[in-house]
Formats: sequence, C-alpha cells, structure tokens
Amino acid sequence: MKGLQGTPGAAAGCAAICQFFVVAISVAILCINRYQITDVFAFYSFPYVWRFVSCAYSPTSITSCNYLYAVGAFGLLFSILIGFLQCAAGRSNGMGMHACNVVVNFMHLGWWIAAGVYFTVEYNDLPKASDFGSDVDTGIPYSYMRAINALCFTAVAFAALSMIASFAGLISARKAPKEEHGSGYAAEKPSPQQAPMYNPTPGTYAYPPPAPGYPGSPPPTGGYPPAPAGYPPAPTGYPPAPAGYPPPPAGYAPPPARA
Repeated sequence: MKGLQGTPGAAAGCAAICQFFVVAISVAILCINRYQITDVFAFYSFPYVWRFVSCAYSPTSITSCNYLYAVGAFGLLFSILIGFLQCAAGRSNGMGMHACNVVVNFMHLGWWIAAGVYFTVEYNDLPKASDFGSDVDTGIPYSYMRAINALCFTAVAFAALSMIASFAGLISARKAPKEEHGSGYAAEKPSPQQAPMYNPTPGTYAYPPPAPGYPGSPPPTGGYPPAPAGYPPAPTGYPPAPAGYPPPPAGYAPPPARA
C-alpha cells in the first residue's frame, strides 16, 4: 500500500486517537497512585488510630498499589507498541502485521478490563465512614479511588475502539489486491498490444489486428533493376537419364516442361 489511505488509513487514524487518550489515562493513573494513594495517613478500625500506610487500599499490603503502578506502566507501553504496529500495518505489504496488531490490541483490552474489575472490587471492600458508627473522615482517598475505577473503564472503551479499528484494517487488507498487500510481488500486467479482446464466442479470445501502416521498406521509385546480361536461359524439361537406367514403365505421362 502506498502510505496510509482508504480503510486501513482511517483505521490507523482512529486507533492513533484512541491510543493517545489511553496514554493520557495511563499517565494520570501513575500520578494519582504516586501522590494520592501511596504513602498516606489513614485508619481502618476502631478506635480511630491514625497511622501511616504504604497503600491506601490495604493497611498491611502494598500489592494493590504495586499492581496499579503496573497497570499504568504497561498500559503506557502497550499504547506505544500499538502505535508503532498501527503505522507499520498501514504501510505493510502483508497481512501478518495487521494480524499482529489485532492480537496486541486484544491483549491491551484484556489488560484494562482486568484492572477495572480488580480495583472496583478493591474499592467496594474498603471500610466506609458509616462502618465506624459515625460520619468521620477516615483519611482514605475515596474520590481518587473512584477516579481510578473510572479511568480504567474509560481505557477499556478506548482500547475496544482501537481493537475494532485494527480488525477493520485487517479485513480491508485481506480484500486488497495482491500487489498491494501480500503477494510479495506485483502481478505482471499484459501490455495493451498483448491484452486479448473480448469475444462473444464462449471459450475464445480474439487478438487485435496489427496497426495500419506497419513499417517496412518501400520498393524503389523506378522499380527493381533488370537482371544482368549473360545469365543462361532457364532450363526446360528434365535432364536425360544416365546411360544404363531402365526406361520408365509404359503409361506414364512425359515430364512437364520447366518454366
């Protein structure tokens, strides 16, 4: 394919826009995790004992925060990889790059779905102020955790759009002519002089007649010159048979005279 054009070009553009937003979401998740969820003061049980915790999702484990770091980092790397694959697929001569792009987009979508489900469950398991019998501030950043859930499912939506766009590019590449997407060589096209013309008779083809005025050497203006003098006259009849040959059988016509 020559550049990004047609359906593959539109798919590449759509996927690029989606991945731009996913990059922004990944960066936002990393920043929220670093400055609002990791290393905070909160309490999780009565009596209200405020203490420093390494991860607001749990007072005893930092697994959730480490996973959130991984979600943002790998989401960012996936988006960059998909951007390169989309550009390569848009300019590729084969379907392999398009298929690889679809597979990576599918993995990217699954990554964000898993993250959204996990952190939604973690948020629902957090203690609420009502659990302590009064409306108190527990120090747990609920609003930022809800933002994490929203960002994860927003990334799911953009990853799904990107996967659909990459799949559309794969279908378009599959339907493209061989010389554009996958044969490795351009099909040899016959020249107009060699191309057969349509003939209504089934199973036959008619070739075009030669062009008028086919080039050739014209005869001399004054005609061809006569034969030079001294040439013997053309012989007439057959030469006599050598001596000793039997005579021809009776009934045969005499040999014709030579011109």
